[in-house]
Amino acid sequence: MARRAGVSQSTVSRALSGDPNVSELTRERVIAAAQALEYAPDIVARSLITRRTNRIGVVISNIINPFYPLLVERLDSDLQDLGHSMVLFKHEQSNERELLDHFAGRSVDGLIFTSAELHLPLAAELHGAGVPVVFLNRYIDDERFDRVVSDNVAGGRRAGELLVELGHERIALVSGPAETSTARDRDRGFLAALSELGRPLDRSLRMAGPYTHGTGLDAGRALLALERPPSAVFCGNDVIALGVWDAAISAGMRIPEQLSVLGFDDIDIASWEAIALTTIRQPLAAMARAAARMLVERIDAAGQGADEEARHRVFPTELVMRRTVGPRGAP
Repeated sequence: MARRAGVSQSTVSRALSGDPNVSELTRERVIAAAQALEYAPDIVARSLITRRTNRIGVVISNIINPFYPLLVERLDSDLQDLGHSMVLFKHEQSNERELLDHFAGRSVDGLIFTSAELHLPLAAELHGAGVPVVFLNRYIDDERFDRVVSDNVAGGRRAGELLVELGHERIALVSGPAETSTARDRDRGFLAALSELGRPLDRSLRMAGPYTHGTGLDAGRALLALERPPSAVFCGNDVIALGVWDAAISAGMRIPEQLSVLGFDDIDIASWEAIALTTIRQPLAAMARAAARMLVERIDAAGQGADEEARHRVFPTELVMRRTVGPRGAP
């Protein structure tokens, strides 16, 4: 097709994606060549008329955490149901310009961020460029953007209430990174519950780090080495909880008889019979579906020149009792 149109392969790609830097004359030659060769005629015609690609960029920063592949898989399925395909971007500050370039080049119609930090420098540029954006799972401190999240504050509160109800007095917290909305909100609910129930958290029992197994492993070893170790630990996510669990098993402790471990998210591995992790569940499928639909609606509204107010959807969380949490001093 490039030879027929008399241009390079990269120019063909940019012309079909709607790159504004390609002249109209060149674009018409590429489209004519594509149609003559019966190259994806439906996609070409639709792109020519609507100036849309029907591709959505999904931005992820942590591909190791098993929570995110599951989230991405569900997003992909939901976007396909809505007639859109997914383009996956791994977000780092070093490639923020790439995200803007993809939108400016019309390779995607909008973005779903799944793992943003509270203060995202890129956000102001995205808003200024008119990029349709939805924040899923995490949000940033900017009310102008659409978001779909779970009620992390309520989930953290329920975790604190459960551990106090079960008689635990030395309760530890191993949270995620402070610059994320998930860690901030889960901690807020958990700490409020302990305080209101007369069990304020001992400062020596609070630790934090990335949402990784290593964070839980290191924190678990440190907590269990204390002169008065905790009898229960609430963890910022399930992966951290699995790290704490490993630390306890390595120390020869029985779970939950000697240490209760409570996670957050309810990733698939949490329900495996060999693990049976007690956790706070997020309704991941419903959240992904809502975010996909919200972004497509935002793109449609932008195409019609509508300027709608940002929408914030918050889904309830649910305590899932399994085998890693029990009463303090259970035999």
